[in-house]
Amino acid sequence: MKIKTKNIKAIIRNDIRLLKKSKQVYIPMILIPILFVTIIPILMVYGQNIPGNNMMLNNYFLKNIPESINNAIIGYTQQQKMIILMLKYFMAPLFSIIPLIAVNFIAADSIAGEKERKTLEAIKYAPISFKELFLGKIASIMCITMFITTISFILYCLVSNTISMINIKELILPNIAWILVCFYITPLLCFFGIGFMIIVSAKAKGFREAQQMGGFIVLPPIIFTIIQSFGVMVLGIKVLLLLGIVILLIDIFVYKLGVKVFHNNLYNN
Repeated sequence: MKIKTKNIKAIIRNDIRLLKKSKQVYIPMILIPILFVTIIPILMVYGQNIPGNNMMLNNYFLKNIPESINNAIIGYTQQQKMIILMLKYFMAPLFSIIPLIAVNFIAADSIAGEKERKTLEAIKYAPISFKELFLGKIASIMCITMFITTISFILYCLVSNTISMINIKELILPNIAWILVCFYITPLLCFFGIGFMIIVSAKAKGFREAQQMGGFIVLPPIIFTIIQSFGVMVLGIKVLLLLGIVILLIDIFVYKLGVKVFHNNLYNN
């Protein structure tokens, strides 16, 4: 059966329309990016000025960074080095939490929420194929999430460059690594998150349960943040390219499993 793009577009429009009506989804989608791209970077940078914090934390980070990064920040003061490390490197994996949280809320509402509202049950009797419905759900979540991510990236660059101009007198973002994080790693992570949330939402009874069960999708960025803080690895260009391939392979597996689970949940219940 030929896939009709107009049906997929209709699902996207419908999901966006429903999202605008759901305060439990769109309010966090506004507040969480603001927290991650404005408040957290400012606290991380200017928190260095807290008495006792400067000596203890700064020396720890500077001693544990890889040699390649250390060579790139030679000639800066200790405070300037910390600003560069925090804004250019440490925040990169934390930034990817934004789209994953967005996926968590949107996918939970789009699938488990519709099941809870009894609207998903009616869709299977509509004149659309299962592939159109499945692709439409993925496309709607991906479009909304990438829109949020792109706006968040622009705001983060503005905040980071404002801080760096005040303290270092130079612009530090965007660079190649951050562009890869935003437009290479993030879509792959989103696809993983969507597949995972489809599986979770199919099993959940409602929006809240799906959201809570799907909270584990933010663990990978948190783990990478911890790894970076110990100086074991930094998300440079080579690491990001390799990481993207690994995530892609995981995406393929999760996608196939998601199709099976979603189909069984929709037509066998």
